[in-house]
Amino acid sequence: MRNRVSTGRRRALSLAAAVVVATGVMTGTARATPIGPVDLGTLPGDDESTVLAVNEAGVMVGLSQAGTNPRRDHPVRWDANGQITALPTPGGTEGQVRDINGNGVSAGYVLTAGTAVPARWDAAGQATLLQLPAGYHNALAWAISDTNVVVGSWSTPDNQYHGFRWNPDGTV
Repeated sequence: MRNRVSTGRRRALSLAAAVVVATGVMTGTARATPIGPVDLGTLPGDDESTVLAVNEAGVMVGLSQAGTNPRRDHPVRWDANGQITALPTPGGTEGQVRDINGNGVSAGYVLTAGTAVPARWDAAGQATLLQLPAGYHNALAWAISDTNVVVGSWSTPDNQYHGFRWNPDGTV
């Protein structure tokens, strides 16, 4: 039986097939690129988690939660690859990390038996509690600058919330 494809058409089809093969060789094996959100998970035994801030290096901070009533918040950090790490809560068992700066230093609070105390975690994850003036309580650190200035709010002795600022050296 004679081939019914003309010589010109056969050359065009061969050229098209060669381009497809060459393109596959040049681009390599196709890989799926994840699109959309990536589940960062929780600490072992916890039920939920929330990311509250991320810095330019992709390091994230927030909380991992256990239970519903009562709910327990644990301060956490995720590295740029999404690996979660529990952060210490000196003097307490709960807390949250609310912000992280470009140097990897973060701020939030630790819940102690009597009150919420503002905290700063260095880039290695070591915590420092920020002292409150006498009579003040329930302080929440909301943000930290790249120069390690922490800002937030605290409750005054007459139970009114006021803003505060902690300098890098720990003074109010």
